[in-house]
Amino acid sequence: NSLRLDSASSAYLYRDQVDPTSEGQIYTVSVWNKICFPDGQNAVLLEGGDPDGSGATVDETWIMHNTAGTLFFQDALNDATVLGKQTASLQRDVSAWYHFMLSVDTTQGTDTNRLKVYINNTDVSADMTGGWPAEDVIHQLNQEFSDSSNQNTHNIGKGTRGSNYSDMYIADFAFVDGLQLAPSNFGETDEDSGIWKPKAPDVSAWGDNGFFLELKNSAV
Repeated sequence: NSLRLDSASSAYLYRDQVDPTSEGQIYTVSVWNKICFPDGQNAVLLEGGDPDGSGATVDETWIMHNTAGTLFFQDALNDATVLGKQTASLQRDVSAWYHFMLSVDTTQGTDTNRLKVYINNTDVSADMTGGWPAEDVIHQLNQEFSDSSNQNTHNIGKGTRGSNYSDMYIADFAFVDGLQLAPSNFGETDEDSGIWKPKAPDVSAWGDNGFFLELKNSAV
């Protein structure tokens, strides 16, 4: 009940964004992820930006499981890092499924509320390096460029530039345009085992760019 992305096969998913409900300021990413390399790999969970840019024209925002074995968020403008945040904890268990969540609302007055990162229902935001987004900043995730011929593309399993494909398993991949949500919208604790597990998404409005990819084989 998952999708395997294989870098050797240059496998990835992508979608060109339309005019968003909330342009780059309020959005939620939720995905169940199984990593393939205990020592880490730059495995892109979701990346958005100018797919045709180069050098000083490149603007990108992404969340990935990186070569350090941690969850990493970065926002870059003019090919330079504006904000980079990395978890203090390592996620290196190749036998486990991790629930990774990025929940953003840069319009919040309190800086620590503007970007939330959760792993298996635990808020790890305060333990991450890198500070907080500026108020009202617009990320490249969920942004449509003014030039309709150069749309913002969302990639899963590949960066917006080059050929850095990823190896990983993903399931229940959700992107919500216009809402900053909590883990309880996508998961719940099993009453018997106490393990955090997925549930049907509880989302009141997905927004114009929102999607949910269950990624299970309906024939099985």
